[in-house]
Amino acid sequence: MATKRSERPDPVYVEIGQRIREIRQGRLSQDDLAKAISMTRASIANIEHGRQKVFAHTLVLIASALEVSASELLPKKTVANSATPLQHDLSEAQLRYVNHGRDLVNTGV
Repeated sequence: MATKRSERPDPVYVEIGQRIREIRQGRLSQDDLAKAISMTRASIANIEHGRQKVFAHTLVLIASALEVSASELLPKKTVANSATPLQHDLSEAQLRYVNHGRDLVNTGV
């Protein structure tokens, strides 16, 4: 799922990675976050640099480990030159889905 070295990372994933890094720093090391969500430290580093795309369930796991909502990790507006269209705000249905996933993670389901 990581991008090829010759490919430029999608700006949406770069911004998601920056948000993860900003929130993670001062709370957890990359290694601690990786262990908390059963990933490698290299995967966390690749996600934080936008080189590895993030599945929705992984985003929910990361958010839970960082004790934030998954929506806090998403870009706040459309990112220019992105191959991934992004709405300005999540719909109510999307927020319910994200929060439901976080509840499942927190209850161990």
